[in-house]
Amino acid sequence: MRKGLLVLLILSMCLLLGCAAQEAAAEEKTLWVVTEQSMSDGMRYQANEIAKAFMDAHPDMTVQLDILPVDADQRELYLYQLRTEILSGGGPDVYLLPTGSTLYRDVNYGRVMEYEIEPLFPDVQLAMVNGLFTDVSAYYDQDSALHTEALNAAVMDAGVLDGRRYVLPIRYNLPVLLANPEAIEVREDLCLEDLAELAVETQDTMLAVSLQMPDDLSCFAQVFDYEAGEVLLTQEELVRYFTLYQQIHAMTPAAIRAMGEATFETLYQDYPEEFRPALEEWLETYPYQNNYYCEVPYFTSHRTYWRTDGFPVYTGDLIDTLHAVAVDKYLEVQSIYQPLRTARGTVTATVTYFGAVGAGCGDPALAYEFLRAFLDEDAQWEILRPRANYENCRFLWELPPEPQNRGFIENSWPVRTQGSVYYLWDTLEYQMLGAGFLRGGTGTRGPYDIKQTTKQVYAFCNRLPMGEEDMPLLFTDIDEVRFPVHLSQAESMAQALQQLNEEDGTPTDADIEDLAAQLHQNLWWHLAEG
Repeated sequence: MRKGLLVLLILSMCLLLGCAAQEAAAEEKTLWVVTEQSMSDGMRYQANEIAKAFMDAHPDMTVQLDILPVDADQRELYLYQLRTEILSGGGPDVYLLPTGSTLYRDVNYGRVMEYEIEPLFPDVQLAMVNGLFTDVSAYYDQDSALHTEALNAAVMDAGVLDGRRYVLPIRYNLPVLLANPEAIEVREDLCLEDLAELAVETQDTMLAVSLQMPDDLSCFAQVFDYEAGEVLLTQEELVRYFTLYQQIHAMTPAAIRAMGEATFETLYQDYPEEFRPALEEWLETYPYQNNYYCEVPYFTSHRTYWRTDGFPVYTGDLIDTLHAVAVDKYLEVQSIYQPLRTARGTVTATVTYFGAVGAGCGDPALAYEFLRAFLDEDAQWEILRPRANYENCRFLWELPPEPQNRGFIENSWPVRTQGSVYYLWDTLEYQMLGAGFLRGGTGTRGPYDIKQTTKQVYAFCNRLPMGEEDMPLLFTDIDEVRFPVHLSQAESMAQALQQLNEEDGTPTDADIEDLAAQLHQNLWWHLAEG
């Protein structure tokens, strides 16, 4: 009898403990977030920091941060399994992803690894159409604490479909034309093809090397009308671009040589004469082939000092503009900064990084709460990025390891545009003084026409408090905002353009009409398959 009671008591206790364990397990929630590899102080770093803060605010919550593999075989298998789960109604709670197909990762000794990957969503707009994300309009519209009025409305609305907000753009880019008014006459409606035609017609090598001719669809206006099921990009537009791409590519070797000579004439004119043979040898052996701009031993590429090297124009992005504006302000000169329009005359921006709540998420409100943190000031203006403390360092060998990489996060601009110039300039100043110039010693050269010492660089930065009034370009009206579209390698624009030129840069006799027609057909297939 007593044994029976004891058994019943033990069973009852086990049931109670089991129920308690189940209740505790039920109370513990997991937020599944999928993101990509990045620079160590980039979006991956922000995701980790925001996940820690989120779990501190929610003790019963675990953020499972999954970083997609970059190894091609591992990625193919992982994406297949993940897409299968998504299409069956499950999948991650939160997507935090770049829209491009190139990832960067820094490793020891300042080396940067580059990875070409297949995006989880090759066409984000199509993923919205197919209902793969949750509508977060109710949370976003009522989020007064986020101050959404300070976000770029045109860019944010790219995530809206049929009045429902499925995607939250986090960073974006806008093609920009920087021009020297003393070297070239500039119209407001200039597009990349116009400049390329001028360079070919005049055989202007310095103009040719100033042009960044992309091998993807980024230079065009909207490619698809998903609602009507039409391809908006015409075959004639492709033929024009392919022809100019081949012609500019044929001019590249001579153009790069001319640019290199101009660069050396400007940057190294005061070098001792005994150094010049070594510099000229470097010019001869530098691997110029297949590059549309030249990297020289300096803070960044020629994009940051294009004016002083005699370039008539530079076709770049918003991230290139801030430094150029600062140099102009320092030198008290005036340049032209305007959007580089598409051939249709539109000002077209591109979303470079986005967040979205998965359609299978069980708690969209909680997922939105996590995601919105990437839109606040700390994350948007790069305030979260780590910085080294140089204050007590007297010698070069005492400098701590530099935790911040050069450039802006994801090589793009934050969607919280209002207030961004001040903070991003602060980041750029830090990179110039700490990461670049202090470690380079007093002989490091700056983006100016003279040899700079660290003291002079400090004077340059302290003299230049930058604000929104210095970059009116940032508040230009944007006609349309697009997400990049990625076709398979065999069907892509890059594959078609590779057939136009040999490895040594010489043009081939490939039929441009046929290549353009095939790519146009691939775009229709992409739309039909989607």
